[in-house]
Amino acid sequence: MPFVLLLLAAPVVIEPLGFSVKVADQVVVVSAVVPGSVAAEAGLAEGMVISYVQSPQYLFAQGPLASLSEQDLDTAVTPPHGEPLLMVGATDAGTWLFAMNRTDPRPKNDFPDMSLPPEQIARLSMIQSVGQIPRG
Repeated sequence: MPFVLLLLAAPVVIEPLGFSVKVADQVVVVSAVVPGSVAAEAGLAEGMVISYVQSPQYLFAQGPLASLSEQDLDTAVTPPHGEPLLMVGATDAGTWLFAMNRTDPRPKNDFPDMSLPPEQIARLSMIQSVGQIPRG
């Protein structure tokens, strides 16, 4: 009998909003919600399936959420300061749109006073990238 190693991914914690997600059976599922958090106030609950993220939009996250790496999934569901997280979730009771904004303190300087390299520009949301793309 061949030995099969099954790796279970650790939950991805979205600390600024107070919830975590994990990939299970090729879907992204809410694995925990911190009581009193932004996510709890928005109505997010453990066991909900996240169908897709409407905002923020990232070029690297155009496919199914469950196919993203842990780092990309974390980025895709963590909104930058000033942008809401708009995501669609599903339960047995129906489909829901969740809107959440960060409440943690915004850094004094979101971006350095210099151009970002292409690999960092590729990880910006569509809104963040305005003004960051070199113009020739």
